[in-house]
Amino acid sequence: SFWIHFHNQYGNTQYDLITAVCDGINYIKPKSLPKLFKNIKNSLADNGTFIFDITSQYMLLNQLCNNVFFEDYDDMSYFWRNKIAKNKSKIYMNVSFFVKQGDYYTRQDEEHTKYIYTAKYLTDELKKAGLSVLKITDGNTFSKTHAKSLRQIFVVKHKE
Repeated sequence: SFWIHFHNQYGNTQYDLITAVCDGINYIKPKSLPKLFKNIKNSLADNGTFIFDITSQYMLLNQLCNNVFFEDYDDMSYFWRNKIAKNKSKIYMNVSFFVKQGDYYTRQDEEHTKYIYTAKYLTDELKKAGLSVLKITDGNTFSKTHAKSLRQIFVVKHKE
């Protein structure tokens, strides 16, 4: 397995399959999506497939935003705080880990931004890049998506 950063085009290598998992697309700024999708299209072989998943708009707006989550274990605890942007286009996530180191705990902080995308917006951006969405499925049931789907999986082909 290997990692290629598709913000930049690398040579003329063509791939039969490209994936972006664990909400990778949610972490991409909207202004960067056109270039990313174009580079993915240019890196796909004829009949190549691009599969990615996102956290849905419903989940981000109705379950994650302005919420706090935590878990506490013997050797580690974390606190995960989310705050929605005023324009409701993204969520700021702050996670603090407390990891046991002998008799003490060390704190490690992370900050993330997740962008909120609709299936229609992503489908339109993919089409502009010359890609075709074959299907979008619910990431939990693998059936057709619905208004309250928490995750969505996109199966995309190189448009011919």
